[in-house]
Amino acid sequence: MPKSAHISADKGKARGKRRGVFAALVLALVFITATPGWALEPYSIEPAHLNPKDPLPRALVDKLDSQGWLLFTETHGLKAPICEVFWVKAASVQEGQPGSKARYGGLETGTLLGVIHFLPETDKDFREDFHDQKLAPGYYSMRYAQRPQSEPADVLMLSPVNADREAESVLSAAELSRRSRLASRTAEPAVLSLVSPELRKEEVPTLRMDEEGTCIFQVQLRGKAGAGSPRDTAVAVILVTPRKGEGDES
Repeated sequence: MPKSAHISADKGKARGKRRGVFAALVLALVFITATPGWALEPYSIEPAHLNPKDPLPRALVDKLDSQGWLLFTETHGLKAPICEVFWVKAASVQEGQPGSKARYGGLETGTLLGVIHFLPETDKDFREDFHDQKLAPGYYSMRYAQRPQSEPADVLMLSPVNADREAESVLSAAELSRRSRLASRTAEPAVLSLVSPELRKEEVPTLRMDEEGTCIFQVQLRGKAGAGSPRDTAVAVILVTPRKGEGDES
């Protein structure tokens, strides 16, 4: 082969390699740009306290532990609050349920487990339920529910606290759904998904994340079954789900 042909072939290979590297860089840039930055940031918790001036019904305040937890992340080095969570001092559990196959078989539908507070400064993309329904800033009661025909099946249903003043009551599934729709303002109740806990008592409360950016808050609640002895109840709730892509519907 003539020398000029070798040179031309070498130049062609070099151009091909450069194009390949350039294409790889472009793809990497597209991936980085399309990946939601907040999903890559770590989540953290720190103690939070109920404010006496908070607009909470007295019956709810009396049921809640005054120390709760603030979930936050960081964006460009700045602290970004997501929500405050206040759990009940003691959760009502059912007698004779330890052998139940249900993930949360010890809890009865309608049982109050706590209150979640979406702060006014919370970014709207963090004020979402499991179905990506945007929620207004404010306080919402969290009551346990089983929805066997839905996904997820074990949930915490959210209701505006001004519509949930009977802290001692265990609400029926129908009433719970009705109140939860006041939070979502749609036909679909506002819910947070419950998943299987993965924790040890000495590690609670704690957070765990997966590679997609799902943030799960795990806690051990003190439980009491009627006149029986106290029995702890482990709870793991998804507080942040990955943001959908640009082309997906909210």
